[in-house]
Amino acid sequence: MTKQVLGALVLLAICAWWPIAHAHEVRPGFLEIRALGDDTFDVLWKVPR
Repeated sequence: MTKQVLGALVLLAICAWWPIAHAHEVRPGFLEIRALGDDTFDVLWKVPR
């Protein structure tokens, strides 16, 4: 085996047994923008809890 193939196999083995990464959950926010006039807007922003 060449060094490149052996290196690729080692990298594949490391990736296969690497612990799974844990990220925070995804909770989308809510943004509502309403036009009240020509230059007046009402903005509502809800943050998930």
